[in-house]
Amino acid sequence: MKENLHEKHRQRTRERFLQNGLESFNDHQVLELMLFFSIPRCDTNETAHRLLNKYGSLSAVFDAGYSDFLKQNGVGTNTATLFSIIPELARRYMIDKSTGKRVFKTMDDITELLINHFIGQSEEYVELFMFDASMKLIAHTPIQKGDPNSTSLNPQIIAESVFEHNAVNFLLAHNHPSGSLEPSDFDLSVTREIYRAFLPMNKRLIDHIIVAGGECNLLLQKSLNIEKE
Repeated sequence: MKENLHEKHRQRTRERFLQNGLESFNDHQVLELMLFFSIPRCDTNETAHRLLNKYGSLSAVFDAGYSDFLKQNGVGTNTATLFSIIPELARRYMIDKSTGKRVFKTMDDITELLINHFIGQSEEYVELFMFDASMKLIAHTPIQKGDPNSTSLNPQIIAESVFEHNAVNFLLAHNHPSGSLEPSDFDLSVTREIYRAFLPMNKRLIDHIIVAGGECNLLLQKSLNIEKE
């Protein structure tokens, strides 16, 4: 009887989502709905509340990571895997939606691309984006993981990718999971060095951009202005 009540509740919740989306759902109800797919028969309401109380917000739940999920009562490998997929899937979806065959005409277009690209990333890394002469995105690739200050960004690695893809314009971007948009002295100096190194090759560094907290900080002009002071 109790199992039958759970199934009816699940059916009502699914129908509510299909009719109205998630707008009318509280955060714990969103989690409860997601848990239906990894916990087939049990009441998931209590687990949803417990996860929200533990992590503090819906986004923090999904950002917790596989290993941390497994430490929580009521969470098995299916739930840990499902919740770990969600931020990666959201990022993949937003990147795909914002790129396609689109031409990036303005800096606002570019910053939107970068914010979507780094969404849900907890590890700091540097990404190289390459564009043709019309500013259509050709390709992008990570060129360094971890703190960019730990090792110098190698212009040769950048050049190999830029020439391999026959790019005319390229962009460097890295995230600050801490949420700070402030550049280090290294960020500014390496931006200046790479900009200069590629000028004789007729390859243009559009900018070097820090992404944090859904915002961007453009470093190229700052780095060149510092040199003039």
